Amino acid sequence: GVRNPYNPQDAASNGTPVVKGELWLNELRVSGFDNTNGWAANMRGSTNFADLGSISGSVSHQTYGFGALESQLGQRNTSQTTSYNLSGTFNVNKLFPEEVGLNLPVSISTSSSVSTPEFLPTQGDIRFSEFESAVKARDDLNDTEKDDLIQDRLQSTQTVSETFSIN
Repeated sequence: GVRNPYNPQDAASNGTPVVKGELWLNELRVSGFDNTNGWAANMRGSTNFADLGSISGSVSHQTYGFGALESQLGQRNTSQTTSYNLSGTFNVNKLFPEEVGLNLPVSISTSSSVSTPEFLPTQGDIRFSEFESAVKARDDLNDTEKDDLIQDRLQSTQTVSETFSIN
């Protein structure tokens, strides 16, 4: 070890009040990394209503740890993501007699994506599930306060994207 003979009560003592140094490490290895496997699912569908219109949609879900077969550990999902898309085109003019001469196609679309990280962004090594368990174990809060605290943290960590359009 490094020993500094400085004694703050004896001004004549050898040594210095501040010791500075540099430490060089030749090898730094990481062990015990999280190798959690994830999964993903996609679903798509569409249907036509003769001349009246068509509807199509898709749903996608990916969990923490999902990645391609050849992906390395750092390339896997670090969050859980659920998204959907729904769109439709309708020929409103088909609801009126042809004599009216109306041509009115209407397109409607909506999409949503919610991404929840596995780890708290401000405390990178704490899982959200561990935070949730710790809050539920607290005795100084009632159930409503616990639920509010968990929901506040969840909403502050989630990334939510929603769109809606009519043309």
